[in-house]
Amino acid sequence: MASKPLYTSNQMYNFDDCFAHRNIGYNSPHIASYVEENTRILDVGCSTGAITLSLAKHNPSGYVLGIDHEPGAISLAKQHAKEEGITNVEFRVANAEDMDDIQDESFDIAHAHQVLLHVTYPITVLKEMRRVVKTGGIVATRDNCHVFRHPEHPLLEQHVNKFIARSLARGAHPVGSHLNHEWVNEAGFPWECIEMGAGSWDWSSPENKRNWTSGVLAGGLGSIEGIDRAALEKEVEEWVKNPRTRIIALDSWVIGHKK
Repeated sequence: MASKPLYTSNQMYNFDDCFAHRNIGYNSPHIASYVEENTRILDVGCSTGAITLSLAKHNPSGYVLGIDHEPGAISLAKQHAKEEGITNVEFRVANAEDMDDIQDESFDIAHAHQVLLHVTYPITVLKEMRRVVKTGGIVATRDNCHVFRHPEHPLLEQHVNKFIARSLARGAHPVGSHLNHEWVNEAGFPWECIEMGAGSWDWSSPENKRNWTSGVLAGGLGSIEGIDRAALEKEVEEWVKNPRTRIIALDSWVIGHKK
């Protein structure tokens, strides 16, 4: 069953600013050693394509396919690929829970970054990723455990609570990072074929804080009923400019080896 888009085109432009910094070295270093010559990579839930394009540049002799169920995200991803002149990449609108147009055992790596938190059936997604990966290949996921914000800001905390409530209401798993290793196991990977680890990121520069808050404004805070958008943006910008403010996050990652 096709997933209904969650965001408008205008919101996707704001997310694009938030996600643009992402790359394999910073966000997906756990798979870097598995990317070899002619590697075929599937990037599931690719959004506006930042990591996908980074994978393609890291893998110039290979092929990367990015899929996402948000048409606005795929449109922006295609635009970025064209602007950067990257030709070994393709983007498609597709549902991660039912990738029926992708053949069995057709990729060496199936990768997902911050995706399982947002889907209703994460084990189904992982089973599909396992299906399309060749024997000897890997399925990899990285998911956020927690974002630390200092000092706390009532509106930003309201956004986090709104995201969690909205996710739970539609059957998603906003704290699923604590369970992703179990999901990978339930998707068909024996424990002896599973790697686990963690990674952190720091968005404490003014530019990174601004990028993060642009995603916050796009993802729900700016749509709170009755809110003064101009006043909100001013208040958030003051928080961004405060040198005392800091954003630090912890992610968990899991790799399943298909034997």
